[in-house]
Amino acid sequence: GEEHNLADWRIDKIIFDQEKARIYVNDFQYFEGVEPLMWEYKIGEELFLKKWLLAKKQKSARLNIDDLMNFLKTLVIVRETNKLEREIDQIIGQWPLK
Repeated sequence: GEEHNLADWRIDKIIFDQEKARIYVNDFQYFEGVEPLMWEYKIGEELFLKKWLLAKKQKSARLNIDDLMNFLKTLVIVRETNKLEREIDQIIGQWPLK
C-alpha cells in the first residue's frame, strides 16, 4: 500500500474512540483527551468537531500546523462551553422557566 508519512496529518477518516478519548484522523494520528460530551457537542443537528474536520478534509485533506493549532483551541472552547452550559443548567434548573 501507500507509505504513510507521519508528518502529513492526512484526514483519511474521522473516528471518535470513546474508550481512549481520541479522535482519529488516520490510522496513526489522533487528538487526545476528547470527552464524549465534547464529541457530542452539536450546533444545529451536526456534530461540531466532526463538521470542522470534514470541512478541512474537503478543502485540502491534510491538516497543516495552523489547522492543528486551531483545532486544539476549538477542543478547549468546546470543553469550556460544555462546562458553562452545565453550570447554567444547574442555576436555571428547569427550562422553560415557569
